[in-house]
Amino acid sequence: MRMIGRMSSKVIGRTVLAVALTVAAGAGASAWARERPSAGATVNEKAPDRVIFKSGRIVDGKITAETDTTITMTVVVGTISAPTTYQKADILEVKRGVNMAAGGEADAAAPATPAPPQTGETPSQEKAPASTSADESAAKLYIVELKDRFGFEVSETPLRRAFEEADKEFNDLVPGTGKMAGKRVVDPAKRQQNIVVLKMETFSEPGFSTIFRAEDLAPIVKEQIVEKGRRVVFWVELAAGGAAFFPWVSEDIYFTPDGRLGGIADLDKFSTGDKMVDEKLISAFLGKAEGFAIKGGYGAHVPALQAMIRTQLWLAVKFEGGRPVYMTRQPEEAKDGKDWVVLSDDGDGDNKDESALEGNDLFILESDWAEKLGISDGTAETIDDLAFRLGVQRNYVAIEKNRANRAFTEWKDGLESLRKRAFPPGNANVPPGELWEEYGKITDGGDFAERKKARGRRLTILRELRSIYTKYKEVQPGQLEAMIAQLDVMMAEIQLAAERDARAERDRNSGGNQ
Repeated sequence: MRMIGRMSSKVIGRTVLAVALTVAAGAGASAWARERPSAGATVNEKAPDRVIFKSGRIVDGKITAETDTTITMTVVVGTISAPTTYQKADILEVKRGVNMAAGGEADAAAPATPAPPQTGETPSQEKAPASTSADESAAKLYIVELKDRFGFEVSETPLRRAFEEADKEFNDLVPGTGKMAGKRVVDPAKRQQNIVVLKMETFSEPGFSTIFRAEDLAPIVKEQIVEKGRRVVFWVELAAGGAAFFPWVSEDIYFTPDGRLGGIADLDKFSTGDKMVDEKLISAFLGKAEGFAIKGGYGAHVPALQAMIRTQLWLAVKFEGGRPVYMTRQPEEAKDGKDWVVLSDDGDGDNKDESALEGNDLFILESDWAEKLGISDGTAETIDDLAFRLGVQRNYVAIEKNRANRAFTEWKDGLESLRKRAFPPGNANVPPGELWEEYGKITDGGDFAERKKARGRRLTILRELRSIYTKYKEVQPGQLEAMIAQLDVMMAEIQLAAERDARAERDRNSGGNQ
């Protein structure tokens, strides 16, 4: 066993999961070879179709629709099926109704991008430095940093704005055709040249329900990839908790050398007090999680995702024909053969780890195994390394200081303002915000004019609170929507009180004759 790479004290302190579980890296396994059907393959209309991507990833399913730029196929894994649309620009080859010939083995297909340097080599020796000129032919890597809490600092509003800013920077949208008529899409000739890179160093609050925040954000990226045709690359430094589901929406996933993905809440410990209800909810949660992998083209890796979620599952792997074969129970040599590498155990009995900071009770995907298993397309320490992996190292510009990152900074500042000015009272650990404190100090004493002034100040504060909660309600929709409803009631009560007081004042001024 080995310990996960060192984490910043901020991350350790702010997430209960700590994302400090470990992977049993065990003995080395052969790197994942890219598979093609052998020359002896036969075509069968009832057999699955196969899509081979330029990245080397292979997806089997049934093609149900095709346009000039996309292919839609239904991918089936176990009892789950999901229709998924892929850009033809990302596809190297399509095989319809492919059966492997008897006894045939998959051939290794060379990656479309240059082969990665071997251990000990210096990539910079083989590639030109990043271009700093305004060369129109240069590829552009638009680097968007996703930091801090997933679903809070990393949320829908700044993510949408990030893509809007990328569109402005690239200036590569053209009128769409077919289903996209009337909309703007990426010029297909520019898709491989203009790339959005989402560098992840984010984690979520504890609890499996954080998958719902991933479900909120995933369609924004999927729309960019599928409908608009934008190439979106995930570069994972840390994706913990609900954030671990997010990268699976893209065909392009890369890791940093210390990259980690996982730390998802242990679903085996989920309990409502009703065992039957628990099983139904656990099944539903698993279906949601597995759907991320299947729709993203990672259906073959569902067992790895399951092992991230449930401690009771083992995860063992061996490689056949260059591709990983998984087992979610303890392998038995007499029954299952040799060459299995155990990545995580069931955490039961003697297998239970003493510390959450080391061990392999719950599977965490690290950069080396992410690449070996074929989930990651490669490991990149620097932007130059990433450009090398993407095949644009000869002529590219990295756009790091951009308006997209400014959008996330402004959003983060706004959340801090929410905490400082608008945090609701009643929490023993966090003092109420400045607006609530000011609201509580307003008194109703004095004459009608003073009462009117006090009510006006109360309404002004409540309206400001409502504006803040409305702007940021996406981060905690249930709680903040409830607060907005409460504010509406409070404002209505103040307005009714103002009307009663005004009538009473008119009566007093008229001697009670009105």
